[in-house]
Amino acid sequence: MTAQGTMAERQLTWVVVADGQRARVLTYSAHDTVLRPHNEWLAPGAHASPADVHPEHVGHGHAAAAHARHAKDPQSSPQNRAKIDFAREVAHKIEAACRSKEFDALILVAPGHVLGEIRRDFTRAVQDKITCELAKDLTKTPTNELPALLAREVAFPPTNAPRRIVNAPGA
Repeated sequence: MTAQGTMAERQLTWVVVADGQRARVLTYSAHDTVLRPHNEWLAPGAHASPADVHPEHVGHGHAAAAHARHAKDPQSSPQNRAKIDFAREVAHKIEAACRSKEFDALILVAPGHVLGEIRRDFTRAVQDKITCELAKDLTKTPTNELPALLAREVAFPPTNAPRRIVNAPGA
């Protein structure tokens, strides 16, 4: 063993748990063997109600008696646009961390639509670091409960196994 330790001891895995309004970055290393909080990112207005963020839209939902849908409903709603923008912001932060070599492996956990937005524009460098993706919303799961939940769904603690995509039921 060298003074720096073996590759397995030095490998740092980022576990990014996100939804459309918040993302938590947790770290795991074989040397430490504990999932530790590293960072948290919140979308602007994450704790505000839709009426607070877009008061001009209050009361403009679709009529209960009408069966027709509006051309812009719901894909281009301000709330959905904000979720997409936040997912892309998370992706940019992951990209920057990859460039500065802050992690060696990456596990992504997010609802399917958010997961797709996050990984949409990843460079090859980030794609190569992804060891697992889980299409599930675990953002409100306490950090101490995440290892057991992840172990049921994916290879956790992380290994050097090939990339795996898991579409969890109810995701």
